Amino acid sequence: MNEIMALPAGMRYRNRFDALWIAPQLRNDIQSLLGSAVLITLRDPDNNKLIPVRWGKIVTVQPVGRIVYFEYHLGDLVEYSTAENVRQQEVIDHTATFAAQHNWLPGAAGQPMQDASVFRSTVGNGFNRVDSSDLTAWGNAISAIATAPVYEGIEFLKVVGLFGPDGKAAGVRAESFLVQSNTVYSLRVFQHVPRPGVGTIPSHSIEVNTFDAHVTALRSRQQAVGKYDMLTFVLRVLHLSPGERTSMEIPHRPDAATTNNALTSLYLPLTVTNPEPARFIAMLCLILACAALMFWPHVGRLPEDVVRNVATVIFVLTLTGPTRTLSTVWPSWPWGGSR
Repeated sequence: MNEIMALPAGMRYRNRFDALWIAPQLRNDIQSLLGSAVLITLRDPDNNKLIPVRWGKIVTVQPVGRIVYFEYHLGDLVEYSTAENVRQQEVIDHTATFAAQHNWLPGAAGQPMQDASVFRSTVGNGFNRVDSSDLTAWGNAISAIATAPVYEGIEFLKVVGLFGPDGKAAGVRAESFLVQSNTVYSLRVFQHVPRPGVGTIPSHSIEVNTFDAHVTALRSRQQAVGKYDMLTFVLRVLHLSPGERTSMEIPHRPDAATTNNALTSLYLPLTVTNPEPARFIAMLCLILACAALMFWPHVGRLPEDVVRNVATVIFVLTLTGPTRTLSTVWPSWPWGGSR
């Protein structure tokens, strides 16, 4: 549930179910779910409640023997109130709505689910939706999740966004952040323990892992202190070709405040986009000008050899990118190559 709530809309996540947990009428027609909306719902067996939290769209349905593997693109959140008493009543009402349409829900209190967990339903049509980028809505949703006792002391992360030097958020397309080559970005992640319990939350580190040849982390580790914090990681995308893909990973221990045994991971793909039109035109003009000077180095009284050599250097740097060139001739160059 932590990863489901952490990732931005458009990112991919997955679940898998034994055939026993799939409604009988779907078992022989499981591919019919491809392209369907999915409402991801937490079952709290201790309180015998159902907590719907997020929408998605199924993009993969893969039977593997008795197992069915699902992948989906994450979407909107289910809206919950900021007021605790109202939020608790919303969980009760949502559970009753499920039970009214599906008589086996929410199951037996304190017992594992014995009936279908994957089934067709129109229950979610009545639940309010809100954009997943809304931090208040996210905080309310994880607070609803934390009404389940198993989430006491559990930390949630939220990938707020990847922001460029102009402060604009990188878009998400084809399950990937869209980034520019040779650009510094700030990855903002919100950390929150909605139900801390009676103990204190120990200070612990959260870090971002990258492929050093693709993305340099200038600030790769942050210290999370207390129940909530906004963490900022500074990254530089190196000289990558348009269309080239790479990724980042945030290893996470959601139970860092308790047993510190669980390990999850947030996977964040990146795709390099084509340069902006103005930048591309400027580069093209510079390349053509340098090419002309390499063959016709007549500029006033300047020595032709000097003009030709300077034009050649600028031509190579512009065509291949200064980062890649410098990392080749100077491997310890901090923006690329091995360090």
